[in-house]
Amino acid sequence: MAGVPQNFGVGAPVALTDGATITLDLSTLAQQGNFFSVTLGGSRTLNITNMIKGQILRLRVTQDGTGSRVLTVNVNGVAALVSGTPLTTTAAAVDLVEVMFDGDDGFYYPIAKAFS
Repeated sequence: MAGVPQNFGVGAPVALTDGATITLDLSTLAQQGNFFSVTLGGSRTLNITNMIKGQILRLRVTQDGTGSRVLTVNVNGVAALVSGTPLTTTAAAVDLVEVMFDGDDGFYYPIAKAFS
């Protein structure tokens, strides 16, 4: 995984498939970029695997028409530490979050809330 290009969200996001557990395996998807999107159809867990030290991902998270969805993020099997306030839970709200891995822990930062 060393030397994986980091495009930091340039271009269209790669759509993730919604489900009770959403898996993002960077050993297979990192070559598609570091910008992903998902619409939450319920409260979900995002499992990010094969994330390397220093890697940063951006994720566009959309609430479905019901809203009130919660997203839990795990990085390499460990719950990511959340910084800031949780996602906007209004129906159809769109948040941009950043997930960073420092080699020990993952960090999950909402960086732009309730935009569209």
